[in-house]
Amino acid sequence: MPCRRRVNRRGDGLPEKGGGIPTRLRAGAYPHGRNSAATGQAGTGYPELEQAKKLGAPSPTIDFLLISSYLAAKDFDRALTALQPLQEKEAQNAAMWNLTGIAYAGKGQLDKAQEAWRKALEVNPGDPGTTTNLARLALAQKDPATARRYYQQALAKHPDELQLLLGLAELERQQGDKAAYIKQLDEAIQRQPKALQPRLLRAGAYLQENNPSKARGLLVEVQEAYGSDPASCCCWVIPI
Repeated sequence: MPCRRRVNRRGDGLPEKGGGIPTRLRAGAYPHGRNSAATGQAGTGYPELEQAKKLGAPSPTIDFLLISSYLAAKDFDRALTALQPLQEKEAQNAAMWNLTGIAYAGKGQLDKAQEAWRKALEVNPGDPGTTTNLARLALAQKDPATARRYYQQALAKHPDELQLLLGLAELERQQGDKAAYIKQLDEAIQRQPKALQPRLLRAGAYLQENNPSKARGLLVEVQEAYGSDPASCCCWVIPI
């Protein structure tokens, strides 16, 4: 059956949870920092985790999972309440500062969000998730030069990080610099030869250039790697 998947151009390779600045932000590539799916009512978190926190010894793992569940449920006040006691004992944990920034952004307090994310980068320079959050905030504030600088500084430390490579590519696309966009996609393909997303985006660019033969060549490579019919994958490169 032909696939009906669209490519996420935003650089993170994951579906978005809503819209606007707060809900498009990334919790980052931390062991306990990813947003969990909101399986309960907003404001309740995961009852099992809350019970474990009450009964067990203090655990940053449980703390971060609870906070992530609050953020996924958009209960930003509760997330900030849970984060407050961690700001001293987990001050050298970039995940804590990144989650703090996401919570503040969710409340629309973007200055505080930016401050928290900058602290996260002080702890873990070049972190992809935090960098993406800061770059997106800069773009929302109509400051593409600062957003580009965040990506470039992070790529200097993590040159093979796909999230950063595609994030910068999307920035160039949004700014209308087609040559820079193509160059960044080619860089992503070179550095991540087994990655699906940059090849699909590059195929889409070939189609926009009215160069279907090169687009098909990339899609054949996708077929060989992933077993998809290249004709059915053309729908994957429709811009969002």
